[in-house]
Amino acid sequence: MATIRWSQLYSLLTVAALVATAVAANPSATPSSAVAEQLNSAGFSGFVKLLESADLLQMVHDKLKTGDVTLFVPTNEALMYQISPAVLAFLKAPRNKALLRQVLLFHVVSEHISAFQWDGKHTSLEGSPVELRMDALAFYAANNPVKQYNAITLEEGAVVHSIKGLLIPPTAESLLVNIQSDTDQDGRRILGDAATAAVAAPPSAAPPPPPVDTKPVPSMPPPVPSPPPPPSYPSGPPMKPSARFTSGVQWISTVGGAMLLALLL
Repeated sequence: MATIRWSQLYSLLTVAALVATAVAANPSATPSSAVAEQLNSAGFSGFVKLLESADLLQMVHDKLKTGDVTLFVPTNEALMYQISPAVLAFLKAPRNKALLRQVLLFHVVSEHISAFQWDGKHTSLEGSPVELRMDALAFYAANNPVKQYNAITLEEGAVVHSIKGLLIPPTAESLLVNIQSDTDQDGRRILGDAATAAVAAPPSAAPPPPPVDTKPVPSMPPPVPSPPPPPSYPSGPPMKPSARFTSGVQWISTVGGAMLLALLL
């Protein structure tokens, strides 16, 4: 009897030691998974995958422990239909992990911002301020329309507002402006509905030159020659009438005068 009890006790102690070792190696695995599960069940699984690609899920979870945190999270529909797949592929590339971290940390603010506080600029974990404004039509975060404010509240007290695209920090815009045009071939917005959204992709190649028209150009008719100038004659002294011509004129004048006189008489 005593031998059996000591064997059982030894087994229990061994299992307890293994469990303690696993918890010590990853003490916050369960809470972090709980946060991911909450976001997944609320329709933000695409954003969770981006956090995992950037190795930020644990960091965001640790920040959520404070409670005074606001997340601006794009919905799965926004990531699927409003953002170019080429942009997401570029951001998730391993060589661009630093850029992806910048973009994602711009979605987290160390303040509890409700719909009644929707105004002004609020510093993000990326370091740049997220400007909040609203008009008669919608709420905006960094010029990106908000689909639903106060979409969910996480267990730690952090508030999540769903948005219609990715927020691009000013520090990353200079790296992203030469990536792609405003819309891709499917006509989708690159970064959602943000008016000043920029894109992340390699610089596009120069457009091909316009096609060359190979049709023969009709030749122009030869010019019409101008008429030749009138002939020129050398100038000289005026010609005098000859004596014979002068006497003839005088005879005609005399005969004509006589005949006129005879008619009058």
